[in-house]
Amino acid sequence: EFAGHLNSGATVGGQEVSGLKVKNDGNNVSLDRETRLLSENSIRFSAAENLIKGQFRILKTAIHEGQA
Repeated sequence: EFAGHLNSGATVGGQEVSGLKVKNDGNNVSLDRETRLLSENSIRFSAAENLIKGQFRILKTAIHEGQA
């Protein structure tokens, strides 16, 4: 059963991805798909980074105003 699962398709985050073309060498990696996923991850990281920076700015302002 486990070996069958390994050969059934690619996995992303523990989820099986179906519909990927398998090339003659057995490779089913899509460069376009991987590039898109990398771009999406970069956008999510930038958004999270900006949110955290904003939270730290608010915290820093509160600390400095409390010292006055």
